[in-house]
Amino acid sequence: MTELKSLIALSGCCIYTNRFDDAKDLLDTFAKIEITQLDPSLLLYVNVLYEYYDFSKDITFIKDSLETAQGIVDRFISELEHTELFEEKLILTEHESEAIEINAFWYSALQVMSFFIRLLKLPTESEVIYSTLAAEVKESFLSKYEDLSEQLWVISVPFTILSTKQQILVLDQIFEGLTIWGFPLGAYYLSYLKAHGNTSQAVADVKKQLSDVGATMREGCNGQIMEIFDEEQQDSLHTNFAQKWSIRKMLKVFRQIDYLNKAIDMKVEEVFEKHIATIQEELKQARVDAISINDSIVEGIHYARNIQENVLPREKDFIESFSDHSIMWKPKDVVGGDIYWLRKFDTGSLLCICDCTGHGTSGALLTMFVVSTLEAIVRADNCQDTAGIIWELEEKLVKVFKLRDEDARVQTNKIREGCDIAVMFIDKEGTITLSSANIHVFLCDGENVKQIKGQRIYIGEGRLKGKEEIETKVIPKCKDHVLYIASDGLFGQVGGPSSEPYGYKEFTDIILCNHGNKQAFISDQIWEAFERYRGTEIRVDDIELVSFRPLKLM
Repeated sequence: MTELKSLIALSGCCIYTNRFDDAKDLLDTFAKIEITQLDPSLLLYVNVLYEYYDFSKDITFIKDSLETAQGIVDRFISELEHTELFEEKLILTEHESEAIEINAFWYSALQVMSFFIRLLKLPTESEVIYSTLAAEVKESFLSKYEDLSEQLWVISVPFTILSTKQQILVLDQIFEGLTIWGFPLGAYYLSYLKAHGNTSQAVADVKKQLSDVGATMREGCNGQIMEIFDEEQQDSLHTNFAQKWSIRKMLKVFRQIDYLNKAIDMKVEEVFEKHIATIQEELKQARVDAISINDSIVEGIHYARNIQENVLPREKDFIESFSDHSIMWKPKDVVGGDIYWLRKFDTGSLLCICDCTGHGTSGALLTMFVVSTLEAIVRADNCQDTAGIIWELEEKLVKVFKLRDEDARVQTNKIREGCDIAVMFIDKEGTITLSSANIHVFLCDGENVKQIKGQRIYIGEGRLKGKEEIETKVIPKCKDHVLYIASDGLFGQVGGPSSEPYGYKEFTDIILCNHGNKQAFISDQIWEAFERYRGTEIRVDDIELVSFRPLKLM
């Protein structure tokens, strides 16, 4: 079977060098050989045919050659019952080491045939026969041969019978001595790459080891492979070189490394592009989802603004309660934590200016609680008791937000959900009764602006012990008085050249200089001055400013 043994060199000389036409001519020549006896070397043809396809992807030639390959494998299958040739599906030989190598090719040939049938989409009956027999061969092989410490060829075939862990164990035990034969080097490196998953690290390991081989090729063999390497004399030439069995696999090693390098680069690029495409698609979908969610949230918040605006006092009530008035209500967001409330009684009107904790939706929720509480606690018989109204509001907030324990002790670990508030009753004569928690009131008579500071208490904190702790002030009636009540969002806004709070000076200058003008005009002047001062700074809080002249005192 001299011709078949020449297949050893075919892969290296033709397939791995892209001489596919020469490879086909040689394979066609071998296909015409008459099989007179069942020589295990015939299995080499089937495995080399797979190597040809693996590099060329020439499916047409595989179709043309399948009958020959199938005839070889089926001939072996037909002889399975002959005990002098087979035992438990394994091919028998005189030497165990040779039997291990031959049965590795036998298992691989069965897997090659199974692969070709699937590739060509042929009827599955034969594929089942080949794959089932391959499984039986594998079971018998692993049961019979336990010591595979030197069986490199078991790994180097196209389809190895060993698991990845077993392959690595075999590789770790090879070449432990000083003298190394050249012909298995290529198989070793190819097996190393396969056992380690053809990873970039495996490629780097093999390239590092090949540096020693390269030195001998340059210095001793004129670009060829020595038959024997000696670890102590790597640059010495021993016996023959350029032997076909030495060259064959080494050519594939260099080809495989080049292929893997390109494949790794392509895979990295493919993974990167796929990753980018996935991210772009996720971002696109996230944007669609975000727009949908945002639209839903914005729609809900705008509806909440409608609700909040609907609980504000009617303009008609202000007109009937005061000679002139102006309201500046500008939430930082769509809704806000500032609110004002007005109720008319036979004896006068009760006005509340409230700045709740936070702004936006959280502040707006709290304003609804404050308004509903005021609706519940203010009556005709207590509308002039401004301190009492604040105290009842304090009690309701503390109870709802559980700021005291069962022993009436303040729980300091609780979040303070409350408000600053100014409560004032304006009677029919123009006298004003005022109680204020942290909200300042400004009284302008045309000559001076008097600041009436709010008491330093916080409603909802839970520290007040009774109504008596809340101060009440009386502002006598005066024909030319105008009252301004504002939340701290107006005065605390940073801006100007030094990014400092707006403060009170410009505000008081404007109301004094414009005293006698309509309140709406004065409010516009205040807002324009505020916006000029703020400049490009971001609004930090809700803004609320209510001003009025008492009724019939113009």
